[in-house]
Amino acid sequence: MKNKMLVMVAMAMLAGLSAQAVLQYEIVSSPSPGEWQSHTSAQQLTIRITEGGSLWMSTFVSDWGGNVGGTLADLGATADMTAGNYGWMTAGGAVVAASGETMTVTFTNGVQSNSTTAYHVGDFEAGDEIGLWLTNTTKNKADQEGYSLGPVGEGVNAALVSRQINTVDALGNTRINFGFAKGGSSVEFILVGGEGTVGQPLPGVFASLLLAGSVGTALTRRNRKRQ
Repeated sequence: MKNKMLVMVAMAMLAGLSAQAVLQYEIVSSPSPGEWQSHTSAQQLTIRITEGGSLWMSTFVSDWGGNVGGTLADLGATADMTAGNYGWMTAGGAVVAASGETMTVTFTNGVQSNSTTAYHVGDFEAGDEIGLWLTNTTKNKADQEGYSLGPVGEGVNAALVSRQINTVDALGNTRINFGFAKGGSSVEFILVGGEGTVGQPLPGVFASLLLAGSVGTALTRRNRKRQ
């Protein structure tokens, strides 16, 4: 009986932990390096993870259109969201390419809803601070890359002329806008938090499992002695 109760408690603990595993974040803007990089549109954008999980990028909620179950534009229409053409970077400048994995996300205001495709950036833990990068696509023009860290108009950001977070979408999500030079299409997106990778418990879960296992072993030994 005690063992059954222990299993139930352990399952409840795991359910509670998985419910808390949805990634949460905040966007921090800071001046870019260089004397002429102090204007607002040149601000570096750092993503600070406050709750671990998976991070995804998607188009923003433009409107509801009076439809239930409508479909929003795909971020892939303005950016190359295939494997190796977008991803994240460390504060130190190391660049990581994303896999291109997708999932369907649905946004709702309680009455109406819209769905779109979200693109997996990576899995992160609380306390991580990262930058984002992507490749824009403009018809009849060469693709251009842009990074949320580093100065605009220089180095890896040679084709990037602005980064802005001064608007929100229909649900209040911060809209991130990358503007490109020479007629390159701008790319505007939001970030979506998801649960961490299945099979990789967040910090603290292993300790909980080990504790539950040791208690279970102790109870089993006691029962054997009584028999």
